[in-house]
Amino acid sequence: MNRKFLGDLYDCRTLAEKAKRTLKGRAGKTLDAYKEGLFVFGSWCKGRKYLTDNPRDEMGKFDTRAVTPRRSMTLDEINALLSIAPQHRSILYETAFASGFRAGELRSLTPDHIDLVRCGLHLYADDDKGRKDRFQPLSRELVDKLVEYGRTDSARE
Repeated sequence: MNRKFLGDLYDCRTLAEKAKRTLKGRAGKTLDAYKEGLFVFGSWCKGRKYLTDNPRDEMGKFDTRAVTPRRSMTLDEINALLSIAPQHRSILYETAFASGFRAGELRSLTPDHIDLVRCGLHLYADDDKGRKDRFQPLSRELVDKLVEYGRTDSARE
């Protein structure tokens, strides 16, 4: 490792503050993630005696509250959306509302994921954010819609 670079780490607090100014406008949660990276690297350097202390230990806290507050859609908003959405979007939105699946999880679904006996969807570990097999119960009405939609040509596009 370049000793000059490691010598510069002693001035890491200044570099971190400069980075903080450079990253101005980023969400506190993002800045906190960067700080965590600095902490891990600083711990690695300290453990190998490249540094006597972890420079990140003295950094302040970031405000990690959401910059844009989120809210659930109202029932009226959901009904309005479903009434104007094309069929392929409407079935997608209904499934998302009922299951809570993320966009990538929804994209992974095929007719093979539908369980008619248990009335729901299987999400396999490869497609699940938590990397675990999961079963999501759904209403019989939605499962029947999914089965019917799965038989159409537009479902294969």
